[in-house]
Amino acid sequence: NRSGNIATIAEFYVDASDSFDQLDRNQARMMLGTVGIMLGLYLLLFLLVRHAGRILKNQHDTIQEEMRDQARMAQALLDSEHRLRLITDALPVLIAYIDRDLRFRFVNRAYQDWFGLPPWELAGKGLDEIPGIEELAHLAVHIGPDMTAGQELCLESQVKTHDGKRRDVQATFLPHMNPEGDVLGFF
Repeated sequence: NRSGNIATIAEFYVDASDSFDQLDRNQARMMLGTVGIMLGLYLLLFLLVRHAGRILKNQHDTIQEEMRDQARMAQALLDSEHRLRLITDALPVLIAYIDRDLRFRFVNRAYQDWFGLPPWELAGKGLDEIPGIEELAHLAVHIGPDMTAGQELCLESQVKTHDGKRRDVQATFLPHMNPEGDVLGFF
């Protein structure tokens, strides 16, 4: 019965061989499916990265344009401030902006001519902090109540200049108010 055993073994081998062929085909299909999925994911990732790159470039371009606009506005502001300084410095009168805390925020060159202090030394200082302009500080007593009410105030006084001369001063204080009516300072 040896021939029966060989036939059985041959049948088993053929069946096993068919099973392995079937298994190899399934593995090949799975491999092709996996490769297809990976290629699809790669393509999707490539498209997403390309789209993200376009978005980043657009954002970069927008930011660059905004920075150029800000630089132009800053330059225009500097030019405007320079023109304002040229105009106010050419006038032979005292011109200042004083905030609600009675601190100088802007003064023209006439203050230097009268009190011997350059405008940059006066900026940020209170009326009572600057030697030689005590008379102006005394005027501030009258400014307080009228300033908070937002009223224009006209005063006359005498001021001693840095060279010891006394000069008559007619001061007009114009309030600077925000849209809500709060006084921010005065000119």
